[in-house]
Amino acid sequence: MGLRTEREGGGNYGHHGSKAAQNMMCLMLAYDLKPHGVPVVMIHPGFMKTEMTADKYADKYEEFGAVFPHEAAPFIVDCVARLELETTGRFVSAMGSKGLGLGYYALKDPENMKPGCDLPW
Repeated sequence: MGLRTEREGGGNYGHHGSKAAQNMMCLMLAYDLKPHGVPVVMIHPGFMKTEMTADKYADKYEEFGAVFPHEAAPFIVDCVARLELETTGRFVSAMGSKGLGLGYYALKDPENMKPGCDLPW
């Protein structure tokens, strides 16, 4: 899982471990479903302004580009609309480098990460 960098440090092991396991599970699912004509995509929706993030991260919303779910929804729908069997198993960022939170710092060239781009982790 490449989302974390030394800058953020460790911690929250269960959360990050489950995300890494989810990424691998979806990739394996993509391999298994491809022969049946079913494409799979993993979508990072972005850093969301929700009740779930408000208590712990509201002070970081502006700094790290958090958006409301209704702002991210069109980008997510576009990723699903462009899904093809040939590109099954991708892990994409719905909004590109915008709204990745601290994940922004894990990117080598964030300014060139456009909506729907592949994430390197």
